[in-house]
Amino acid sequence: KKCIFMRIDIELLRIISAFGIVYFHSGNLSGKEFAYAGLVFFVIISAYFAICSPRSKKPLARLKRLMIPCIIWSIVYGLFNLILKGKIFPMDCSLAECLLSTPALHFWYLPYMCCILIAIDRLKNMFAKEAIGKFSGIMACLLFLSAPIWRTIEYSEPWGQYMHALPGVFIGLFLGCYFQLAVKERRLILGSIIMAILLMIYWKISGIGIPYLFGLLPSLLLLKSDLFSQNTIEHLPSISLSMFGVYLVHGLFIIVLSYFGFNSYILPILAFSASLIFVLMLNKNLPQNIRKYLI
Repeated sequence: KKCIFMRIDIELLRIISAFGIVYFHSGNLSGKEFAYAGLVFFVIISAYFAICSPRSKKPLARLKRLMIPCIIWSIVYGLFNLILKGKIFPMDCSLAECLLSTPALHFWYLPYMCCILIAIDRLKNMFAKEAIGKFSGIMACLLFLSAPIWRTIEYSEPWGQYMHALPGVFIGLFLGCYFQLAVKERRLILGSIIMAILLMIYWKISGIGIPYLFGLLPSLLLLKSDLFSQNTIEHLPSISLSMFGVYLVHGLFIIVLSYFGFNSYILPILAFSASLIFVLMLNKNLPQNIRKYLI
């Protein structure tokens, strides 16, 4: 029996990118800027698929998919923090900032992308894709070129992460509208984005140049026409589709493994592996109507 799965290279990139996120959260290891490219890749492809989808999802569907797991696992992380650190939120900040950051600091991504995706669903019904593509490509360039300014601003949590992810949103929108632009225009804009990123590397703007270069380059595979194909590696789709769950739970495994003395480069490997096994077990044993709100 043949099944239609996402193209194998995209599936593999999802897995590699998820490991990069786990690696980034596993302490002060070398190469974290390269690892953070995993999150950039996920931001780009999330915006890309939102703008390319022929149908717009209802806001409630976006909220259910992203915010219910966020709330459930935030409660779990909050209990862990309370037991191990004596407080629910790991940092001292205002109530609004704590709620946006959540007890698991990496969960800032979920409410942020929920709002972004809802906005994209509305915008693509209001404007032509050609206009969205041009605007998004230009905005990505401007954000990169102005990074030496906005990267020096001190943001309260999680506004710094929101700002840092914004160029990725515009890149995803640009790539999703890429073929609606004239050939010369799209090549010029794409070249300008790459040059702007390379300038950030040359100017040594931390957190921008390397993460965005290595987040953008694999994203260009999205421009290949055969996005879907048949007969990928048998178990690869189930593994790649577990990456959202891995994102949700890996922080807990990092906390537990660190408590038992695991550190250095073995920590992200063990945390990623344990998270994947845990999520695959939940996928196998939980009913669909429960599983979809957890992982």
